[in-house]
Amino acid sequence: GGKSFTEVWSTNKRRKADRRLDPVLGIHWTTPILHDGHLYAFSGRDEPDAFFRCVELESGRVKWSRDERWQKRGSKQPNVYGRGSAVMADGKLFVLGEGGLLGLFEVNAAKPVELGRHQVPELHYPCWAAPILSDRRMVIRSEDYLICFDVAK
Repeated sequence: GGKSFTEVWSTNKRRKADRRLDPVLGIHWTTPILHDGHLYAFSGRDEPDAFFRCVELESGRVKWSRDERWQKRGSKQPNVYGRGSAVMADGKLFVLGEGGLLGLFEVNAAKPVELGRHQVPELHYPCWAAPILSDRRMVIRSEDYLICFDVAK
């Protein structure tokens, strides 16, 4: 479970579901970002198999993979994103990890370029909702908190 998809509707009756991305993007709950023929997404069903990846859509080839694995033990927040969600704006990926780590990455198919990170003190595991950008503000949440940042500054 969690590593495949089923096409439920198509105007092309002969088209079959394409499963070439299953082994490289085992997406559990995140939505991939598609930009210039590349998918940017967190892969992994559980914390121990979490990776942040860039995959060439046409070939299914992994362009880069960043290890974000961690073990959910105790109350200490990890210094990795674990699994996460992203939203893209102005050539940047705003990333929220499941432990409340907020990061900013260049959209770069050659290598992962992290521009900054901040552990949001109010946010703790599980942070599974994707960040929302609207009107130069970003809204992020966990089970207990909803936080809005002005990202224009």
